[in-house]
Amino acid sequence: MELKETSLDTATKLELADSLLLSSAGKGLDTLEWLVLKGTLENKSYQALAIAAHRSPKTLKDVGSQLWKRLSLALEQPVKKSNVKARLENYQAHPQASLGRKDWADAPEVSAFFGRKEELICLENWILKDRCRLVALVGMKGIGKTGLTIKLGMGGIGKTELSLTLAKGIQDDFDYVIWRSLLNAPSLDNILHDLIQFLSNQQETRLADSLDTNLMTVLKYLKQHRCLIVFDNVESILTADRINVGMDADGNPSEAPQPMTSSAGHYREGYENYGQLFQKIGEVAHQSCCILTSREKPKNLQSLASAQGKIRFFQLHGLKDDDARNMFAQSGLRPKSADTLEKIIRFYEGNPLALNLVVKRIQSIFNGNIVAFLAQDNPFFEDINDLLHWHFNRLNEAERELLYWLAVNREPMTISAIKSDCLTLALKDIVTDTLESLQRRLPINRTVTGFSLQPVIIEYLTEKLIKHIANEIQSEQITLLNRICLQKGTAKDYIRKTQYRLILRPLATRLRQSFERETAIVSQLNRVLDLAKATPGWSSSYAPGNILSLLCTLETDLTGYDFSYLTIRQSYLQGMTLQQVNFSHADLSTAVFTQSFGGVHSTAFSSDGQYLAIGDSKGEIRLLRQQDYQQVRLLTGHGPTLWITAIEFSQQLADEPPLLVSSSFDTTVRVWHAETGACLQMLTGHTHWVWSVAISPDSRLVASGGDDCTAKLWDVETGECLHTLSDHSNWVWAVTFSADGRTLATGSYDCTIRLWDTATGECLNILKGHANSVWALAFSPDGKTLVSSSLDHTLRLWDMETKNCLHTLTGHTKEVRSVAFSPDGKFVVSGSFDSTLKRWNVKTGHCLFTYVGHRVGVRTVAISPDGHTLVSGDHSQSLRMWDLQRGNCLKSVKGYINWIWSIDVQSQSPLFQSPIVVTGGLDGAIRLWNIETGRCVQTLEGHENWIWQVAFSPDGKTIASCSDDESIRIWDSASGNCVMTLKGHTDGGVWTVDFSPDGKTLISGGQDGSIRIWSLATAECIHTIAAHDNWIWSVLFDDKGSEFFSCSDDGTIKLWSKKKRAKEKARSMTPKETLGTYALQYSLQNEGKVMALAWHNDLNLLASGHHDGSIRLWNSTNGKHIRTLNGHQGWVLSLKFWPGNGTLISSAQDKQVRHWNIETGACLGTMAGHQDWATSVEIVEEDGIAASGSADETLKIWDLSTYQCLKTIKLPLPYDGMNIHRSIGLSESQRHNLLSLGAISKPSL
Repeated sequence: MELKETSLDTATKLELADSLLLSSAGKGLDTLEWLVLKGTLENKSYQALAIAAHRSPKTLKDVGSQLWKRLSLALEQPVKKSNVKARLENYQAHPQASLGRKDWADAPEVSAFFGRKEELICLENWILKDRCRLVALVGMKGIGKTGLTIKLGMGGIGKTELSLTLAKGIQDDFDYVIWRSLLNAPSLDNILHDLIQFLSNQQETRLADSLDTNLMTVLKYLKQHRCLIVFDNVESILTADRINVGMDADGNPSEAPQPMTSSAGHYREGYENYGQLFQKIGEVAHQSCCILTSREKPKNLQSLASAQGKIRFFQLHGLKDDDARNMFAQSGLRPKSADTLEKIIRFYEGNPLALNLVVKRIQSIFNGNIVAFLAQDNPFFEDINDLLHWHFNRLNEAERELLYWLAVNREPMTISAIKSDCLTLALKDIVTDTLESLQRRLPINRTVTGFSLQPVIIEYLTEKLIKHIANEIQSEQITLLNRICLQKGTAKDYIRKTQYRLILRPLATRLRQSFERETAIVSQLNRVLDLAKATPGWSSSYAPGNILSLLCTLETDLTGYDFSYLTIRQSYLQGMTLQQVNFSHADLSTAVFTQSFGGVHSTAFSSDGQYLAIGDSKGEIRLLRQQDYQQVRLLTGHGPTLWITAIEFSQQLADEPPLLVSSSFDTTVRVWHAETGACLQMLTGHTHWVWSVAISPDSRLVASGGDDCTAKLWDVETGECLHTLSDHSNWVWAVTFSADGRTLATGSYDCTIRLWDTATGECLNILKGHANSVWALAFSPDGKTLVSSSLDHTLRLWDMETKNCLHTLTGHTKEVRSVAFSPDGKFVVSGSFDSTLKRWNVKTGHCLFTYVGHRVGVRTVAISPDGHTLVSGDHSQSLRMWDLQRGNCLKSVKGYINWIWSIDVQSQSPLFQSPIVVTGGLDGAIRLWNIETGRCVQTLEGHENWIWQVAFSPDGKTIASCSDDESIRIWDSASGNCVMTLKGHTDGGVWTVDFSPDGKTLISGGQDGSIRIWSLATAECIHTIAAHDNWIWSVLFDDKGSEFFSCSDDGTIKLWSKKKRAKEKARSMTPKETLGTYALQYSLQNEGKVMALAWHNDLNLLASGHHDGSIRLWNSTNGKHIRTLNGHQGWVLSLKFWPGNGTLISSAQDKQVRHWNIETGACLGTMAGHQDWATSVEIVEEDGIAASGSADETLKIWDLSTYQCLKTIKLPLPYDGMNIHRSIGLSESQRHNLLSLGAISKPSL
């Protein structure tokens, strides 16, 4: 076999196939496989190949058959002789787009599928030959549409199992296949996100603000590729002609029929935009197809459909007689005469669900005797709902309750889960028997994951439950409200949200229809709540929690409500304001509250997977139970409000205590006993922030890296620093041990990765390749691969044997802050400041899935030891738990922190009768405060993250705010409306803004090191300056607007002046040009971070605040240093000149506000009283009143003559005054959490 006859193209394909097989299976092409593939690529038959190779055709066919299977697995799509060339060519052109093009989500397994051959043939012709763009399968309830759709989606090959390998036929005609159920009525945004992310191969992960833009993006992909989209259960987002059977007070059929409505096919409120999606897919020309299944015809498509058009309805009828008989036979019902069944089949028109219900009826009532069934006077029901009513009414109380639980939970439930939900011991004892009884009487699905119901039955029971509960509330005759939980606060997020959307909200709507005013609903709920308190047994039922959930759904002001001595079961209270609510003596064991953690900067699972540790921006470490993510332990000791940058658990070792190590901005590393929370060692030696920490597999060494450009190796037992590794030229941001503990990898701001011998401290290798700083590192479990992430938006996979880069992983659009390997080493997960997480295939380097849900940058990721759960955290106090494989967000836990980070004062504006202070902080809200009354007069909301600075315009009419969400917003001071949003900064937040003296221009700086100049007339960025090499803390205009100053983490202070232009040229300039551009005049170099600036016009004096606690005074004209003011301990965060007497006010990390004489450098007075960082200071009035904001969430007003605090304004906490005295079900850690959010514990009067 000679390669000389092989074309370059064929040789490339052979090499590609060999590489793919080697990567996926560890074995490349053997000699015969190479021969078969080469011949196939050259269009030779097996016969021709056999002659050339002196082998039999059968031998080569067998080799080919195995080869196509191997390549199918490697390419993750069916490969055969006829398409292998195209498959390899497509992979060459689009390697990432060639994989993972089938997404069946939760498509059910079709265990029994009867007939439908003619329908399948017809539909295949419509889609494959006629190229229909939209096909809607419509039919009566229970007609089996889902089963048919999945059969069709699998190529019409007649199998009942859902498997990608059985979809060969469809794969030849479609590049992408995606199936989604609308059973739980997801929002269109969720569906569009799934479509765009999947069809773009994980490249587009964020929706645009405009629906039209998102629809055009979907259509773009439908034009580019041949796609099959299947939407099942579309009736869930449609209204229907409701049954002409009324309901009595118990939710059962009443004798008086109700008129039938005429709303069938219209979209439910809030789901109208689905109509635009379906209509666009049907009307706009493209090469793809969308299948809808529904019991109703979408109204807006009816006039567009035609028999020969691109939009068609397929009216699905019942089973044919033979198929229906087969269904009866499979159930064990075989009458002697085939004609016996005809009457039943014809009456129900072959409806599979109706026939299934009849089968259950015959089996349970007539012992399988069809003749006896037919001998009844009236064996048939006119409507399928009548048939469901008949079955339901014959159930006992226990059976009904279990059905309701299955409907409320909406996904398979295990027996233990059902028992956990049931409150009565009598019912718990008979759950198994009751389920067996129900299976004999109703079509209940049973799989390995538990018991579940068909969508039609879920819909029937949900509607029945809502009507029944509404009647109970009106009549005050309570049964189901006590027994069934309407929304489970501890459920998976997507289930809880569905329960809110499909149960609580419709129930609230029904109550609004029954009562004239919403206040009347609340009054009635209050009466039911009083009944719960007075009636024995009710206080421990689901009723109190259900009422609380309904009150929250109605957005009721809960201030002063009394839930004392009640059991608050499953109430989801996260994010709710519960000020002055009385929960004394209440059982809160399953209620879900907001937690008190700050921004989540680090996460780690214990080696046994039982606990999750999170480190936050408050300097605290919390241990959460993995089971329910409730806090069980709080570790304190690091400096308060100094971020916990990294945490890691030790491996589980025999006879060794479990350890946890942590690093912090307080420059220390701590070793904790993970079970007791005791601090065993405090490791000191770093001189600046410590960014990273790791513990060796044998728990003997700890490694750390920090801003002092070093990594250190410590002895865990003695606390001794064994080695200081100082070869990096800049900050060390990442450290990690290899699996055997012999190698330490470090990643640095200097863009390199270094490998060190942990025994000697010797640098073994330097890995180069990243174009920017290295943020995070992780070794694979076998130690053979290292993954790194960087500010250059990429990840790299490194071979530890060759030290070569195996793959560069691209797809993130901003810095990649964190990485983690799956326990089996097959996947890497990354978290990025683009707000997404991505899961990557280690062998191929391809992105397999993008997790979207965070609103701000992801700072930390961790994977549970069993490989099932992914955890991520961000700075907006959000912690999310994901199903690693499926990508669903299982749980989101919200923390709360509201430091005041920035303040500004307006005392001269005619808009305000008294001085107003504006504050911005970590909750993303801007508040305006009347200083005289201490009241918040307005709250401005719109930012999605930490607000770094707020500033009034010179005339006080507008407010500028900048945020970690990378935006600047301009607000109207009087109305509170956002009038402008400015975006342009990237790679981190906008940290500072300032108005020009005329109010026409705004300057901004941020984490990307750039300064942007904005025209407020046009909202345009008129100039961008690559100003600093690191984060910019402050920008400041002079009094004319012709110059401004900036300072940065890079240690520099810079003066920028507007470029001068000739007068005659200025006359012809556009408004944009007349604002001018700026050039650097001088740069002052300092050691360490420069964090604050203030400028005194009359004195030509510039003040700067530094990370070492010093304040430096400069001649602003020539940059000459005048003097240094010392006194603060820690960062100086804010400076303000008091123009009236030429003194300076400062605030700092040491919690103090200081008053300085700038001529002598003496501290005139210290204002103490803040309990945390004093973050911002302003002069309120020229006669000597100042204001300061703090991380202790207070605003203080000071008298500068006495240095006394005149007033303290405290930001409201979500649980202010909430009484939890002797409440039960809370751990000490959970109780501490609530108390820190404002709760109290005192006896009720």
